[in-house]
Amino acid sequence: MRIAIYNQHFRTLGGGERRSLALAAHLAQRHEVTIIAEAAVPAETLQRIFAIDPAGVRWLDAPGWGRSGEPEERFDVFINNSHLSDLPNPARFGVYMCMFPEGERPNLSSYQVVTANSAFTAAWIARKWGVDARVVYSACQDMGPPARKRNIILNVGRFFAADGNAHHKHQGVLLQSFLDMRRAGLEGWELHLIGNCGQAEQDRAFLADLRRRAEGQPVRIETGVEFDALRQRYRDAALYWHATGFEVVEDETPSACEHFGMAIVEAMSAGATPLAVRAGGPREIIQDGVDGFLWSTPDELQQMSWRLIRPDWRARIGLAPNLNRMSRRAVARSRRFTLRAFLAHMDEIVGMAA
Repeated sequence: MRIAIYNQHFRTLGGGERRSLALAAHLAQRHEVTIIAEAAVPAETLQRIFAIDPAGVRWLDAPGWGRSGEPEERFDVFINNSHLSDLPNPARFGVYMCMFPEGERPNLSSYQVVTANSAFTAAWIARKWGVDARVVYSACQDMGPPARKRNIILNVGRFFAADGNAHHKHQGVLLQSFLDMRRAGLEGWELHLIGNCGQAEQDRAFLADLRRRAEGQPVRIETGVEFDALRQRYRDAALYWHATGFEVVEDETPSACEHFGMAIVEAMSAGATPLAVRAGGPREIIQDGVDGFLWSTPDELQQMSWRLIRPDWRARIGLAPNLNRMSRRAVARSRRFTLRAFLAHMDEIVGMAA
């Protein structure tokens, strides 16, 4: 079959773009696959950032594709993985992949299948758009096997200012929690904050402020980290902190929550024990107290971290599991959300068009 994967945000090289590329590379083994994007990305860049070989995938550079009359090219299957796109399905079978239903409902009547990246997202698609979506968890890369763990707390997420963007990663909250723990006696541990930086001036200012606050502390802030190096950071880290959704009233601003949490799963696959905000998608990933912890306040984050870090503290409260045991459980749990599982779900959906 001739299959098109539509994504007009490829230059951001984020999680949605990795999902598009992984799906394209997989389907290209048996079908003729075209990625329709605003601009092609060099193959070496894709391999360096995502460790995915795009060989066999055709690129169509077409920023306004499908918006001015009938497209010139015909496809059997059209997979729309462009966030909140309102482009109608031009093929005989269409799949609309929704990361979260923000704003007005697009015209989905031409699509045979709508997918959601989590049950949390699916519930809000039904509530806001009145559409039943099929849950297909995002394509999470296996970052294992775990290495010998070091005393590192890791966070991975884009650096951008909170102004005008509620879906914030809150690295500042994590940095302050680490500094608070340092003042309380934490020694021998490092905090690593990794991610690309937004292009706006306020995003660069936000990153600069984080660096200023971290001066003189065992804090490492990195941007532009390539895949192999990122994988090693995951493998080295003992704990993974995640703050998206912090202080969000979920029923009022659900879009500000973590809709799924790919980085959480990837950290778990490398044996890093996750501690994430108790809201949105992470509640589907983490079994609280079994393979990670869910928290609501910085105090809770710090107390849960102490439970894992200090044996004397664990013994005093008599509650926390052994860090190594929780790490093994995190690895096992991550297998539910693998790239292989994502591709199997998508094979089943694409097969409906045959």
